[in-house]
Amino acid sequence: MATVRGTAAGIGDATTTYTLTVAGAGSYSLAVLPSTLSLAPGANGTATVNLDRTNVSGAVTLSLDGPPAGITASFLPASSTTNASTMTVSVDAAVAPGSYAVTVRGAATGLADRTTQFMVNVAVPAYNVSIAPTALTIQQGNAGTATITVGRNHFAGAVSLLFENQPPGIAGTFAPGTTTGTASTFTINVAANTPVGTYNLALRATAAGMIDRVLFFPVTVTTPGSGGNAEWQFCSAGATPVFFAYQDGTNNWQRVTPSTVGTVTRFAFNLTAGRGGVAYITASTTLRIAADASDLSSHSRVTRGRALFERRAQQRNHARRSFARAGLATSYSTEVVHGTSAELTTIGADNCRDTQGTKTIRATVAGVTQPQYAALSLGGASESYFGTGNPTVTFRGVPNGTVDFAGTRSELRESPDKVVLMRNLNIPDGGSLPSVIDFAGANAFAPASARVTFTGALGEEFAMFTDLTTANGESLTFATNFTGGSNAVCS
Repeated sequence: MATVRGTAAGIGDATTTYTLTVAGAGSYSLAVLPSTLSLAPGANGTATVNLDRTNVSGAVTLSLDGPPAGITASFLPASSTTNASTMTVSVDAAVAPGSYAVTVRGAATGLADRTTQFMVNVAVPAYNVSIAPTALTIQQGNAGTATITVGRNHFAGAVSLLFENQPPGIAGTFAPGTTTGTASTFTINVAANTPVGTYNLALRATAAGMIDRVLFFPVTVTTPGSGGNAEWQFCSAGATPVFFAYQDGTNNWQRVTPSTVGTVTRFAFNLTAGRGGVAYITASTTLRIAADASDLSSHSRVTRGRALFERRAQQRNHARRSFARAGLATSYSTEVVHGTSAELTTIGADNCRDTQGTKTIRATVAGVTQPQYAALSLGGASESYFGTGNPTVTFRGVPNGTVDFAGTRSELRESPDKVVLMRNLNIPDGGSLPSVIDFAGANAFAPASARVTFTGALGEEFAMFTDLTTANGESLTFATNFTGGSNAVCS
């Protein structure tokens, strides 16, 4: 701290104080970000040279200090009065692959030079190709797809794909055939008359200035109804579909021709996408009018689904108060099941398992008045209540073990307005549901709805069934009846 004094004749002196700070010598440091650059021969890249200044405001001139042969750099600005400069590093095409330490030097008037290092990794441009899945099984007359992935290492050029050894009856296309990206879809079409066997397809990838890459891709051609990693079995003539198809992921649906040995009919197909679907049509010439669900006690979900279809038709006739037409003509049921590959394989393989025991359960219904009616289901055992008479219902043939209950309240030809659900029930034989099925109570809720339009029906009558399949079995079911050209609202 210093004091300044002022004097004048005839008056007293005046003083003031001030603080004087003496700074040390100026300095600065350098740093390169990123600290490593990976470049191909003949390529260039950029990095930032940061200047950390202390009491230095003058220009700092940047340059490379004894760089490796073939590696050069330019700076913008080359003489910086700020805290940063952009460095562009160039690698000559003749530089051999390897890692090189490069030094940046800074020079400023009146100060010692400063240096910092960064690394330049020189790599040869390259690419590789792979295919997934690594093999396919395709039935005669069908198609399959695989994905070709292009891995790139300092190479951004176009890669062209070729199918070199197309066997008779097998055609393949790429989308796209030439790519600057990282993937292409390979679609294989197998003609219906292609001989059964395994074909090792050769796929070639080419790129300008690069060595070709070749993939070998086994494709096994099978007859419809044979081979594949998934299979649906049907063990009775009445349950065997008249039509069966599958979908691999989101690919086109493909029809499957069955093979039959003894009483077992098998539909085999191949799932490669991790998930998919099956669709099948079954025919029935009789409708069983009964509340008993003993035919639903099978372990097989498909067998139970088939029996449930007959229950749906029964429920439709109950709702219409008309049984006269039941069983007078052949009825067709279309079932579509979507799931993971593991789920579809498990469902399809258990169709011939033995049945399990059943039990009888009672319940009481409330909150239903005419013209309303309730469609009730406990583990697939179905009952109806029409709002009059004894409100006690009896579910017969309920499968042993844990099941779910679901019920809907509707008016004739209308979608349900209320739903009641009870989960994870394992009631002893002869017991009752744990609470009243009250469609006016706190546990009832309004279902969501969506509109479906059928066209081209030529005036014929249709029934549409909505089911809820839970982990404990099929539960929620109801039917909507309508004629050709009309709309149906599903809840």
